[in-house]
Amino acid sequence: MLNELSAASTFLASHLPSSTPAATRARFQSVLSSRMQSKFSQHWDPSHPLRGNGFRAISILGGRVDALIVDAAEDAGVQQHSLDKAFPDEFVLWTDPGSVSYRVGERAYPVTVWEDKGVSQSSDARKGGRTSPVTVTIKAPPQAPTSQPQPAVERLSTSSKGNTPSAAPYTVPQPILVS
Repeated sequence: MLNELSAASTFLASHLPSSTPAATRARFQSVLSSRMQSKFSQHWDPSHPLRGNGFRAISILGGRVDALIVDAAEDAGVQQHSLDKAFPDEFVLWTDPGSVSYRVGERAYPVTVWEDKGVSQSSDARKGGRTSPVTVTIKAPPQAPTSQPQPAVERLSTSSKGNTPSAAPYTVPQPILVS
């Protein structure tokens, strides 16, 4: 559980503005990880990784930030206005045994932030599925904004002219390898 919590809290902390002091970012990450461990401990079953998945989801829906993030930010001294700008309006992070993934928007595919190939392979083997090597990765913090942002992924929003989707930029952090 600790690897998953570390990956999830590191990923979420990486979304804080680059102007956030390193000590505040580290405190936020630590407090968030601790709160997640307290909340998730009774809903964690490595033999059935998806059981409790919805309970462990951290979401930002309609711009409303999940209480776990808000409380951790408050305890760490992160300014509320910084938190409001840190995440997209529609965002879900799942922290499951052996995997941490997120989705931006309602129609997007989940993106893996971190995966433990041992848990994934043993879970697949129990289900009779194929096993394949998986690289363990954590996404790096986003780079400081430039005058012209270069979105790596676009989230869909409904334009004011009917139900035509329009793209709104959201920069996805780049992966870094973790041993």
